[in-house]
Amino acid sequence: MSRAANVGPEWAAMVPKLFEDETDFQNQLIAVARRFGYRAYHTHNSRRSEPGFPDLVLASPRQRRVIFAELKTDTGQLSDDQAWWAGVLTAAGEEYHLWRFKDWDAALAILTQKPEVPRV
Repeated sequence: MSRAANVGPEWAAMVPKLFEDETDFQNQLIAVARRFGYRAYHTHNSRRSEPGFPDLVLASPRQRRVIFAELKTDTGQLSDDQAWWAGVLTAAGEEYHLWRFKDWDAALAILTQKPEVPRV
């Protein structure tokens, strides 16, 4: 099954064949997220920011949902600080995802679904 079949013909233009690098992957994820009503935050220059904070924060008021996402190549490894943030956000009940290039279909599925438990 093609990736386009997973998201419907209206999103076929948003289905990449491959990614050049993490920045390309991130830009394409942000473009799709925006089409589904999310606002995206990414720290462009993290030298003075908390080490390891996730690459993206995606917020959708319509879905009452905030997603924290760390993006990696298929072989990229989490740093200790990134793993710490993943654990803390998950323990706090926040929606956290580690998305790799190979996870494109899963990321699209997550962005297009409503959260299982509505946030209050």
